Amino acid sequence: MKNSPDKEEAPRALVRRPDRHTRALGFIAHCTDSVQCAIFPSLRRTIWLGLFIFVGIFLVASAGLLTGCSDAQLAGTAEQRDLGHTVLQRGLEFRLSPGTITGDTETSVEARASAPLPTFSLSSGPSEFDSVSVTLTNVHRHARVRVAQITALDSGEMLGCPTNAERLPITCESAETDPACAAPTLERPETQRSEFELELSQPSCTRVSYNVELSGQPDMPDQPEVPDQPEIPDQQDDAPAPLRFAVLGRTASLDELRRALDRATADDPDLVVLLGDNAENASLNGLRELELVLRRADYPAVVIPGEGEIVEGSRQPFLETFGPFDYRFGLKDVHMLAFYSAEGALGQDGATRLQSTLQRLGTERPRLLFTHTPPIDPVGPRDQGFESQIEGARTLSILTDAGVDALFVGHINDAHSGTINGVQTHLTSVERAGEYLWVEVDAGEVDVERRKL
Repeated sequence: MKNSPDKEEAPRALVRRPDRHTRALGFIAHCTDSVQCAIFPSLRRTIWLGLFIFVGIFLVASAGLLTGCSDAQLAGTAEQRDLGHTVLQRGLEFRLSPGTITGDTETSVEARASAPLPTFSLSSGPSEFDSVSVTLTNVHRHARVRVAQITALDSGEMLGCPTNAERLPITCESAETDPACAAPTLERPETQRSEFELELSQPSCTRVSYNVELSGQPDMPDQPEVPDQPEIPDQQDDAPAPLRFAVLGRTASLDELRRALDRATADDPDLVVLLGDNAENASLNGLRELELVLRRADYPAVVIPGEGEIVEGSRQPFLETFGPFDYRFGLKDVHMLAFYSAEGALGQDGATRLQSTLQRLGTERPRLLFTHTPPIDPVGPRDQGFESQIEGARTLSILTDAGVDALFVGHINDAHSGTINGVQTHLTSVERAGEYLWVEVDAGEVDVERRKL
């Protein structure tokens, strides 16, 4: 702030005019003796040092905003962790992967699976339970439940349990005749094939792990664990039936989505994939209405969030309604992987997760990937891919190096198939193209057909 000129000129012998550094900070220094005047140079240095530090911090904090999004703003592992975990009465724990808890009481839990064949477990402390009710929705219409492993828990894992676990773990794949490994009986509602309810007993100080699998198709051996990634077993038999599923892009309304689902499910697919921008509006009610439409369609749905599913800048409502958005799952000898890109970026954390997961999948079986925003616009001139073309190119390089078989994307209101940097990419839109994709994978061959509504 500039100083107003004095009405009367002060005697020059008594007043020291402020120098340029002091004036810039709005100070007027009146020195009347040598001791007072000696203080100001030190004070100025302190003030300028503090000012430089403040500006440096401001510029660093602004860097993320100047580039669109910082890694802290992008989707990460922390917000997706424990979505499928809850604690019931007396320390009884339920865990679903991948999925989210939609309701619970003292001895019952209801959860939505994010993939057709999830895993879940019950872990107990010193109390045993005669009956625990588990309801799972959004599962494969021909799924069954099998006990995978029974593990005794010690005091380090559950309070109140013995210091040392006295019982050895039971792996039910090699101990099928053990009564503890008997498959539980599940009940399905008369009009709802994609959900079931179980009544389970739970012994004390025990973790019982369950696999949801296709009838008559035993689990593959567990894959190497991917840090911070939900893990579920892959399914196959000696001659697996072809995998058949539908992929739907953005829709203009729920009515349009209902019509597309009616057509897409007419040929009894294994699952339906939604690529985002399918909610009527970006609100919690919009997400709930979308989930209700999918539940009534009665086929397991993998839901990829788009901008239309982000509520007031928050991803949490989507996570609580549909579960995580970064996960892999196996079905009929095929690896499938969903990853988040609704904000037109992955960030370093997302890119590292994607690369790490692909490295662990191997190349023996087809690998199909699903995301909302294409890393690079398949058509090109419109530039509607990732916010950063450099990041888009790097993401494509990860997919190319991994040798993925197909990438399915939405976001853009158009339809296109082609190879981008060696990656077979399929863009689809219900709203503009009036279509859905019908995908069949048989003996390692991936066939994609565009079907008009």
